[in-house]
Amino acid sequence: MHNNKYVIEREDSLIRIRKTPIFANLNFVSNMSVIQTLRGRGSVVVTIMLILALVAFIFMDSFQNVGEIFREDRTLVADINGERIETNKYSQALQEYEEAVKQNQGKESYSDQELEGLRSQFWNQQVNEVLIAQESELLGLTVTEKERNSMFTSMNADPMVKQNFSNPETGQFDPNRVIQYEQQVMQGEDLAMKKQWGKFKTELEKQRKVNKYLALIKNGIYAPKFMMDEMAKQQSILSNLSYVKIPYESIDATKIKVTDAEIKEYMQARKAIFTNDEDNIGIEYVSFPIIPTAKDTMASLGLLTRIKAEFAASENPYDYASDKTDELSDENFYNANTLKNENKEALLAAAPGSIIGPYYENGAYRLSRITEKKSLPDSVKSSHILVQASETLTPAQAETRADSILSALKAGANFAALAQAKSADKESGAKGGDIGYLANGMGFSKEHNEFIFQGKTGDLDVVKSQYGYHVVKITDQKAYQPNVKIATIAKLLEPSQETINAAQQRASAFTEKAKDEKSYSATAKKMGIDKRIAENIKGTQGVIQGLGNVRNLVRWSYAAEVGDISNAMMFDDKLVVARLTEKTKKGELAPIAGRRTQIETEIRKKKQVEQIAAKAKGVSSLAGIASKFGVEVKTADSIKVLGSTNADLGYESKVTAAAVNKANKGKVSGPIPGQGGVFYINVNSIVDNSKTTPRIPQMERMQVEGQYKNSADQMIPLSLRKRAKIIDNRNVSLGY
Repeated sequence: MHNNKYVIEREDSLIRIRKTPIFANLNFVSNMSVIQTLRGRGSVVVTIMLILALVAFIFMDSFQNVGEIFREDRTLVADINGERIETNKYSQALQEYEEAVKQNQGKESYSDQELEGLRSQFWNQQVNEVLIAQESELLGLTVTEKERNSMFTSMNADPMVKQNFSNPETGQFDPNRVIQYEQQVMQGEDLAMKKQWGKFKTELEKQRKVNKYLALIKNGIYAPKFMMDEMAKQQSILSNLSYVKIPYESIDATKIKVTDAEIKEYMQARKAIFTNDEDNIGIEYVSFPIIPTAKDTMASLGLLTRIKAEFAASENPYDYASDKTDELSDENFYNANTLKNENKEALLAAAPGSIIGPYYENGAYRLSRITEKKSLPDSVKSSHILVQASETLTPAQAETRADSILSALKAGANFAALAQAKSADKESGAKGGDIGYLANGMGFSKEHNEFIFQGKTGDLDVVKSQYGYHVVKITDQKAYQPNVKIATIAKLLEPSQETINAAQQRASAFTEKAKDEKSYSATAKKMGIDKRIAENIKGTQGVIQGLGNVRNLVRWSYAAEVGDISNAMMFDDKLVVARLTEKTKKGELAPIAGRRTQIETEIRKKKQVEQIAAKAKGVSSLAGIASKFGVEVKTADSIKVLGSTNADLGYESKVTAAAVNKANKGKVSGPIPGQGGVFYINVNSIVDNSKTTPRIPQMERMQVEGQYKNSADQMIPLSLRKRAKIIDNRNVSLGY
């Protein structure tokens, strides 16, 4: 076993402790002794060294390909500095995260783009958590038992605990409510509630460690005196100047040529900005729309027209509709607030038995029949006592227990007291069973929803849901308004097989002729198809603007070679044929194509400055320069580096820096490239008030340090990720 020592490294304002073997820094054998040994041992040593070199070569090759080995492992989502993130645990956590966000936002589903955003957000959170946890472990940061207790049961409890356990009547946090709730959960039989409470505590403890780590760094931020002196100086030196501003547009940018060599040179000079932080690819593609024809429209619309009379006469409209529709309709009541339909005015105004339509909405032609109309409350306040089956309580016994609670209530028992003592829903139980106001359709089940909205205030009953048996009491109903039940037959407006075949034939005709870059472009032009470009596509990217879900296209692109042309791929409403145009690895300079427009603009601007300077060469006054370019000489007073604004000058940092430079006093400066144009200035006067302006060093230090501390939460994870070795295997293990 080797002795180890700890080395403290300082990098990016972060302290990292690294364990390294002591022998790594020792030189045991001198070069001369090595030569003497080789001479003495002869061919035996040479043979051994050759074997060792061969083994080293093999292992070196293996280590170089370790990332590729990881990428074939479907049980691995990621490897972060050697720490495995397992697929099953990650997938479960992601699913729980998506469900929690849905619940918080009140959504039933997400678009592909929204879903990708959620997954990307979750990934970044998980990576940051792992990196900070690794750093915390190296630094020996822990959460003590005393801290844990303080987080939950002291007046300095965690904000999340205070938020969830404040007295609803006073708004004040009560530690006893936490203790009481935990006792109820741990003594109860609801395993799901125990798991949820355990997870809540674990997450808060993890966050506590993160906060400790961040605080450790933030509290180490210090603003030295020279920095504060410089800041005070920039606020105290005032300049009065004359200037001319020459718009970039005075030089025609369209006549300035920019070469690929110039772009590459620009990128090489700024490697830190233009180096890939991930593998990425670029494609060009053509699409063949699959749009329903007039014939396809008549197939959907014509059917509804033919069955309209039958639908109106049917005895059970819901059964009739279910046999004909492409989208099942529910039997809920809807009002003006809850009915999401472009024809809701007509539907709400129609009498029972009326037929509305056919009408087009959300990709389908629809035929609706009003089956029932009733005045119902807009929202209902109710309380419940939940009885759930468990390992020691069968469903039948749970129902019997709920019935006995109902009998006790009808005999005069106190609802709030029974809810606190017997409800499996501890959160509402702590509030006497109160679950607040619910909108129509938001009940625990169909039966629960019907009871609270179609019953009356004061009604009591037992209703069943997926959670168990609820003893429910209606406590308030408000805002009565007309509600309708609607049976709807929907026929999706979809392309027929004939329409799909026509698009496939066009795509096949294209792929037969497009064999390389030249023929790809020529065939697209001949067929009148616009080529589109998608750049900087990451391996885990799931959505491309205009294409939607592109998982299969991205997988093909990463497996293909530059120049390869795909087969026609089916998307929601189109076929796509793509050509791989670029493919770069993490750490390589990004391809020119994806940055061309941005960089060409900057290079052209630099050349515009050069041409303006050449045109102004030899002119010694601002008036002369102004005359050359047809602009005015203007003045600006009290200009300083920090804290000054000038409506005409705008925010021009290079100009203000030059304005307080004594070297520019009394003479015309060289060209200064700014945001809004090229400036020439003449500094008329500079007043230095830095020695007479009152200062409060403590406030200055707080201001400077505050700026850095405010950005620490974002910058620390970025710095850790930049230094970390992260193998992202999501596209293999999760399929995206």
